[in-house]
Amino acid sequence: MHISNLRIQSRNHTLVSAYPAIEEDSQFREFVFSTSTQDADTEFEDPLYRRFADALKFNSSDRDIGILLRQVIRRNFLHESASEKLKLRNELFEQLRHISSDMGLTFNEANRTVSAKPWKPQWLPNPNNRDVDLACVAGTPKGERADWRIGKTAPIPADPHFIEMPPGTYVNYRTIGQQHAARAIHSLPKGGVLFTILPTGSGKTSVAETIAYKNFKGGQSTVIVVPTIALAHDLDHRLRANYESIPDLNQRVLSGSWAWTTGLSDDRRSELATGLELGKLPFLITSPESLTQNGQLRTALWDCTAKKRLGTLVLDEAHLFTQWADFRPQYRELSKLRRELLTEHPDAFTTLCMSATIGAQEMDDLIKEFGNPDDSKNSFVVNNVIRKEPSIWIAPDAEPHEREKRLLEAVDRLPRPLLLYVTKVDDAAKWVDCLKNRGYSRVVSVTGETGDSERANVLKRLKLQNDENLEGVDIVVATKAFGLGIDCEDIRSVIHACVPETVDRWYQEIGRAGRDGHVSVALILPAVPKYEKDYMEDDYGIANRLGPGPITIEKAKPRWEAMFARKKIVADSHGEFLLDLKVKPDHLERQTEHDFRWNQGTLQSLERLEIVQRQFVTDNDLSAVKIVDREASDFSKVKFIAENYL
Repeated sequence: MHISNLRIQSRNHTLVSAYPAIEEDSQFREFVFSTSTQDADTEFEDPLYRRFADALKFNSSDRDIGILLRQVIRRNFLHESASEKLKLRNELFEQLRHISSDMGLTFNEANRTVSAKPWKPQWLPNPNNRDVDLACVAGTPKGERADWRIGKTAPIPADPHFIEMPPGTYVNYRTIGQQHAARAIHSLPKGGVLFTILPTGSGKTSVAETIAYKNFKGGQSTVIVVPTIALAHDLDHRLRANYESIPDLNQRVLSGSWAWTTGLSDDRRSELATGLELGKLPFLITSPESLTQNGQLRTALWDCTAKKRLGTLVLDEAHLFTQWADFRPQYRELSKLRRELLTEHPDAFTTLCMSATIGAQEMDDLIKEFGNPDDSKNSFVVNNVIRKEPSIWIAPDAEPHEREKRLLEAVDRLPRPLLLYVTKVDDAAKWVDCLKNRGYSRVVSVTGETGDSERANVLKRLKLQNDENLEGVDIVVATKAFGLGIDCEDIRSVIHACVPETVDRWYQEIGRAGRDGHVSVALILPAVPKYEKDYMEDDYGIANRLGPGPITIEKAKPRWEAMFARKKIVADSHGEFLLDLKVKPDHLERQTEHDFRWNQGTLQSLERLEIVQRQFVTDNDLSAVKIVDREASDFSKVKFIAENYL
């Protein structure tokens, strides 16, 4: 049966129409035409109508309102191929008519209607073959792209263990890959690992949820490692809402956030550590840094494992274990931590490594670091297909000022919500200022420098979660610190004002859009300055410099020498010694926060070359060498593999 003949039950128990945009069309037309219906609390089910009503409610800028109106008009025309006009009340007509010339809108004075032209920029290759703003049709039958939405594949009935997990509203699996992964993780023996590749939007998180629910019923917790704070907060919000909806489970669940991130109070960290040890956390969501470096959390994880309270360790976005190892070496520590836990407590827990973009190199690396010698404990589910939702456009190289003109033209036409990706923090600030000067107000930025509370705030506003009466956000200007795994289903457009350093980064970021199975648009706008004096590097040079690569001998040698010169010998330990990961090489003038990262990366390289072996340091190790004023995570316990290295 085609999905248009069904009514879909959402995760919050409310029944939603398959096409609220169509069912609410008359209501919306009345909303924009009649003064009597101008009610700030008017509610719509369709995400676009809701976004438009939100913009009016908060008196957003005329351009913010105008672009949403354009999206509504284009959707109506693309869906019906007929009516492309919308009649506005006089007040709204007069408010918006001045923006018509540069947003592709036409205002008819005689009958107070507005229409919208398709966007076919001449600077794109073959633009006349298709409207670049085709993603406006999302929300209608013509906007459906994913196989699971268009009924191209038969429904896949969910298994009982999938149906029963909170809040108990799953009826079908979304894809065959999701079905196979969910079954594999439930049949995986303790100590085993499941490597799974599923397309973005096919339900990877739900696979982790189903095993976590099984674990929790058995008194065990599931630890999920995520790459960004924004994703940690997003998962925390989604998962806690599910468990809080079930009274008998809610009595056993630790209240408050399940995310262990920077900025937590000491009291909250103690509560989470205790909850983990006692099995009162269905999930603990954290980062590689916190799990491998925070002594309190690491101790809690050891105790949790010893008490058989750890059910599954989940590595989300697992391709980053390889790709981000250079600038976040704590990722490499995860496999070491897992091995030490399982060495001490064999067959204590299962491991799930999942991503949408694990290439051959990344898979080889994961198997080497997380795989088991016993092949019967290694399981693989691969269903990585090219997604059909994004319509991809790649602009020719342009000078920076020309790129800016193209980007502003695109922002004036493309459907919302829209993500604008850049590489550098300074560029994010520049583009936010540029868009605000253009007249947009519903725009914010998220970078590596954005604080925890602000990231959570941006997500709520992007998803129109107005529980705190917050104005919505339609444009997020972001670095790669934002987006991985973020579940905002109705994002329609992704623009790159940069060249991503890897294809995986680019594919992940355009994958933020169209997660509802409807068409989206991805546009990349490279800039190459005509003269070197204009910019130090063009987009391709920046991408090449930031791409993954091993630490060089020139950088590693002075760091090893600085650490080794200050080593602390561990008595009666068969050649083990402690190295301080925070020391700086002698040729550098001052110590910085980057010293830890580079020193740890140096030791990881030496270990991969089988020159040294490393272990995590405990408080007892520090006491043995009379170090009393430092954290155990500041050091690494090392010994040479071969005698001649001494």
